[in-house]
Amino acid sequence: TSTEEPSILYSYDGYGGGEYGGGGDEYGGTSTTLPFDSMEIDGVKQSVLSNVYTFDTVGEHVVKYILTVNSEGETTLPKELFTDTASITEIIIPKCVSKVYSKTFAGTNRDSLNTITVMNENEYYDSRDNCNAIIDKLNNTLVLGCKNTVIPNTVTTIGEEAFAWCDSLTSVTIPDSVTRIDTNAFYGCSNITSVTIPNGVTSIGSWAFCDSESLSSVTVEAVTPPTLSFSVFGGIGGVPIFYVPSESVEAYKAATNWSTYADKIQAIQ
Repeated sequence: TSTEEPSILYSYDGYGGGEYGGGGDEYGGTSTTLPFDSMEIDGVKQSVLSNVYTFDTVGEHVVKYILTVNSEGETTLPKELFTDTASITEIIIPKCVSKVYSKTFAGTNRDSLNTITVMNENEYYDSRDNCNAIIDKLNNTLVLGCKNTVIPNTVTTIGEEAFAWCDSLTSVTIPDSVTRIDTNAFYGCSNITSVTIPNGVTSIGSWAFCDSESLSSVTVEAVTPPTLSFSVFGGIGGVPIFYVPSESVEAYKAATNWSTYADKIQAIQ
């Protein structure tokens, strides 16, 4: 174990030998003699430090990232940990992870991400109802989602950058339990064509739907206009039509930042 900042060790599965799965020097892999626990992944014995492992492809090779843990057996996933990596297809968060930043996976290729799982023993996060997402248990914030995420109706916040740059996300159902959509939550989701923001949402963070260039229809169910931050719908070539409760059309047209879209605000039919 280590009390230092988490460091990344990596090896290419299927290359290199040794009890701990090291080696693979031909492909840039490294080995380690730290006291790993062992488990099987797809029938192949792999070495993990009771910690996080996720997969990334480099050409035909699969990379396994390994993080060290502190003396309490917990680890923090640093910000921008996987920036500029290739296509991650699966993320598994084990029991020892105590902190996942909103930007931990910033810069990764979200389109290839199919599966997100948090191990049941984790004290801080879960992927309840097999939702394919990382959810903070303390505040019911969805930290990371993917194209296959089904947002549970217990989530109250769509977190910062939770779905950002996920071009393969074509539709999303936001449940009535959600009260806040954070900054950049759906930034760059270029293939979403419509979205319904439920009645309970009271605030929408800056750039939440920015550069979602196919977005043409936004239905907002709240009678009182949610607080709209800066450039929530910026970067969209054709400004979407906003459908709001008929009794609230004028209120939306006059509300801060909503007024920018006054000529696009219509009553829900």
